[in-house]
Amino acid sequence: ILITVAAVTIIWAAIIPMISNELGGATECFDASAALTVSSDYSCYNAAAGSVPANVSIQVSRATGDFTLLGVDVLGSYEGSADTVMFNSTTAQKIPAANGALVYTIIVNSTTTSDMEFKLDGIDQASVAARVQAGQTEKLCDGSAVTEIRPCE
Repeated sequence: ILITVAAVTIIWAAIIPMISNELGGATECFDASAALTVSSDYSCYNAAAGSVPANVSIQVSRATGDFTLLGVDVLGSYEGSADTVMFNSTTAQKIPAANGALVYTIIVNSTTTSDMEFKLDGIDQASVAARVQAGQTEKLCDGSAVTEIRPCE
């Protein structure tokens, strides 16, 4: 009986922190996913023109919430293919402040080797995924609702 009690105590001490960390990460991701959106107002695609490469402008808006935002992944897709560009506090384009918005301008080039460009032939949809602080780790959350990207006028 003493061995059983000791085994249960050891397992309990290991399992409870893991469950607590996962629940905390889920709550933070839920809050962050609800707070980040891609706005169609200032999101559009510019086709290549002469020496100017094709690019997309994507407006990411952030509401308030009880989470620490470490970065955002902007997801772009075109005819079934998709790519992601990550922004955080160390990239040239930062992350939106609470109750703020930023417009990210990203080059679209299917032959690029840069992590800061979409490796696509074009772009017709975009979404955003939050990177949040979950305990002592960084957690990538699910993407927001997909927004259609129209040509710029």
